[in-house]
Amino acid sequence: MSSRLEKRLSRIEQRLSKRTEEARVCICRLVTRFHSGNCLEAILKGMSRVCPLHGFRDLGFFFCAARPYRLGSEEDQFCPCPPHPWRSFVLSKSHTWEERNVAREACNKLPADEHFNFKEDNRRIEEAVAEYASERQKWVKSGMRLPSKHELVKLQWKRARTNVDRESTESL
Repeated sequence: MSSRLEKRLSRIEQRLSKRTEEARVCICRLVTRFHSGNCLEAILKGMSRVCPLHGFRDLGFFFCAARPYRLGSEEDQFCPCPPHPWRSFVLSKSHTWEERNVAREACNKLPADEHFNFKEDNRRIEEAVAEYASERQKWVKSGMRLPSKHELVKLQWKRARTNVDRESTESL
């Protein structure tokens, strides 16, 4: 009789612990996109470095995207890059052929960026990534756990599903 009671209590405790774990949502990421060294520095300064579930927020792989393309909903708010006609078109809600053609023509009329220094930009990117990596390494050496890549992939799929569900309900 007492073993049955212990099993029931154990199940109740497990359910309760799962509910409290679900309340703390992981905000770690698989990929962090940026346009340039200046953009990466701004994103790293603006983004929270604290994950409610793991403590330190893993920002995953750093991926340099071309300026015409959007980064991601969270990165876009910190991006200091000037607006780009194609990126503005992609982020707009309406996608008509006329707007697409106007955005393409505006992209073709953009002047070449002659003042861009690749070596300086690469140095800034390496410094920003090295600073983040040293903070991450301190966290790992302190004995704390970071999410595995498998966890991050599952989380990414879960976020994608919720975003699709949210967008489909907004369009109705």
